Amino acid sequence: MGVLIKISFKPIQSELDYIKEWLAVEDMLSETGFYCNWASIVTSFRRGQMATISVNGKIIGFVIWHFPSSHSARIDITEIQSSYRKFGYGKLLINHLFDHFRSKLIYVVDLCCAPASSQSYWRGLKFKASPSFEGSDSINKELYRIIVECSKSQNVISKAPEIIELWDGEPYETINSIPNWTWRVKYNKGTKELKTPIIIPGHPNWRIRWRKGELVIFDGKVWRFKKKEIYFGGYIVICGVL
Repeated sequence: MGVLIKISFKPIQSELDYIKEWLAVEDMLSETGFYCNWASIVTSFRRGQMATISVNGKIIGFVIWHFPSSHSARIDITEIQSSYRKFGYGKLLINHLFDHFRSKLIYVVDLCCAPASSQSYWRGLKFKASPSFEGSDSINKELYRIIVECSKSQNVISKAPEIIELWDGEPYETINSIPNWTWRVKYNKGTKELKTPIIIPGHPNWRIRWRKGELVIFDGKVWRFKKKEIYFGGYIVICGVL
């Protein structure tokens, strides 16, 4: 008999009740798991920000999340019942979640590794440390993953007619320094929309410059860039220019 796997983004109350039951048992037997976060789980369920995975009709895992901004999502809790772990169910659930996010124009996903032992699991799913946490001694690392195709920074762009440059500091700090990242600007035909967005963890006060050849169109802080909102919950996201 084959294994029937189902992933649902519209769990019902009886499924939530079952999840509460096995989380409570897990907490009682091992004093681990996410039963202590039950209020947050219920809140996500009510907001429609919860997905479940079942095997042969039995719920064996779930994930909850929220949206810090219009183009980013944050995974709050992911849990697979202990007897169903290491079979790929968690990865399957997260990959379906990414597809769900892409349909809502979510470009980047982040999370906090709690417990700390989960870090290797998430890195196996191509998450990487947020720049502010590189080299940090913090036990619970902050990780992120960009889930859409995006523009790649290039070290040297000699013949590009139009580029965007970014520094990891404020304008007054970077007057005489070269940019940390440089992107060649390519538009969809007949529009000012980029063929692929620029996405990078960053700060709204960092310096950004947009120029065509030697003509500087804008040079200043990210949050002032052409009066267009491009800073979303810890990430610089540029989909187009005005």
